[in-house]
Amino acid sequence: MTGFIVLDTNIYRQLGLRFFEHLDYVNITNFCSASGFEMSICDTVLREYLDYFEKEIIQSKIEKLQSLTDSINFVPFFKRIRLPKMDINVKEALVKFKEQINSPHFKIKTNFINTNRLTEFLLENKQIKESTRDFLIWESLVDFAKSRQEDKICFITNDHIFKSNASLRKGISKNILNRIEIYDSITDFLSKNGYKIDFVTLSFLEENLDYEMIIKDLFRSPSEILSYISSDYYHFKGMVRTLKKEIEYKKVDKFYTYIDPSDNKQKFLAHVILKPLLIYKIPPSYKPDRSKLTDWEIAVSAHSLNTYDPQGNPMYNQEVLSLVGGILDLETKTIESQEIYDCFLDNYKLNQDN
Repeated sequence: MTGFIVLDTNIYRQLGLRFFEHLDYVNITNFCSASGFEMSICDTVLREYLDYFEKEIIQSKIEKLQSLTDSINFVPFFKRIRLPKMDINVKEALVKFKEQINSPHFKIKTNFINTNRLTEFLLENKQIKESTRDFLIWESLVDFAKSRQEDKICFITNDHIFKSNASLRKGISKNILNRIEIYDSITDFLSKNGYKIDFVTLSFLEENLDYEMIIKDLFRSPSEILSYISSDYYHFKGMVRTLKKEIEYKKVDKFYTYIDPSDNKQKFLAHVILKPLLIYKIPPSYKPDRSKLTDWEIAVSAHSLNTYDPQGNPMYNQEVLSLVGGILDLETKTIESQEIYDCFLDNYKLNQDN
């Protein structure tokens, strides 16, 4: 039995706009090459991802550029700046981004939708945000599974509705449901289906990871952390004093091992969860100016933590996800080298959304 791997929009957004260069994506495409699986994309996910790229990335940056231009044009004696029209640039970027998404993917189209099933599902799930898009994606996976009688469909999403919602499964045969497998992340998929190295376990990584390096990386950028606490600090550039800096707990959440085809070395990638307690002192002279915020910054500020200590100092006390990887020595059963690939200060948003 071969299969198809389908990523949800939330997974692509985690990977970033250059998703095709992300280590997780590279490793899962290498898995496909070695196992006969194919990467696929749902039509609904494709449209949603393109809309995100256009509105939340391009348009938001154009708005920010326009806001900065308007601001500097108010400066006396400064020669007025005129921004060029960017319609052609936007169109070209969208075309190229769409080509990049389509190039490695087998596309799964949304077929005829059973309106009775859709109506029943929506009535039973009024409280769930974006339930229509969830239904459209699920139906496309079901139709695709029906058309591929011998194949497995592996859907990777951090949206819990696909695992827990009984309405989605209503009326779907057991044979189809058994061939649609749901995974929380690329790491989850590869840890269960990918290359295995027997001595690499959660406890092995807990004992051998360089936590000092991981924590040092987390503490290096106070200004970035402040931007997650409040939109008041989006444009803060001053000096900040750290009043408190500690780690409440740390753990390896999940991991996978793989052979890197570029050098044929055995490697690992671990998801490390840390919960820091960080409290900062902002200079009393700093006065936030919300008039400088773009429409996009105002919109995303809804996700701001707005957490402060009893004295009113900004405080960050949320789980952070750090991606740590390295090379394994199979003879000595040790980690030969390790490094930090990325750190997600907004990991708490995933927990909020789910």
